[in-house]
Amino acid sequence: MKDERIQKAKFFYKMSIHSYDSILTFNSAIDSKIYNVLGLTVGLTPILLGLLYFLMRESGALMFSLNIAISLSFGTLMFMLAIITGLQAYYPTDFEFLSLHEFVNRHHDEELPPMVETAAATVGTTTEANRDVVNRKASAYRWMIQFIVLGGIGFSVGFMFLLASFISAL
Repeated sequence: MKDERIQKAKFFYKMSIHSYDSILTFNSAIDSKIYNVLGLTVGLTPILLGLLYFLMRESGALMFSLNIAISLSFGTLMFMLAIITGLQAYYPTDFEFLSLHEFVNRHHDEELPPMVETAAATVGTTTEANRDVVNRKASAYRWMIQFIVLGGIGFSVGFMFLLASFISAL
């Protein structure tokens, strides 16, 4: 009976550790994606706005219409929302860990089966909390992608209106 309990405890512990490691891997991957999208958006925004400024200066103020203003403002707003969402998601959050020093101090007198069961339960609890952090970051990443797509559409429509006004002026 005691041997079976030890085996079960070890199984749960290995399962908890594997799950915990998976959450750490997912957190690292989502942080990397957020960082990359944030860099892309921060880089594209001034380039597109600079291009707009150049085209507006070269064409004169007569080419500027309400359609262009609305489209480009929408694109800029969506890019800004993507940047803000990315900064909030990338901001360091509390990630829970098993405090080994504290665990050893509390359980050094226990027998192996209850100690392994407690360790597995503790790692399982921290994994659940960390999973929530990763899911929140993944949700923010999805919002960032949606904001960038909408911003790209806004800028594209605005530049098409600008191009149409150039063509009609010729």
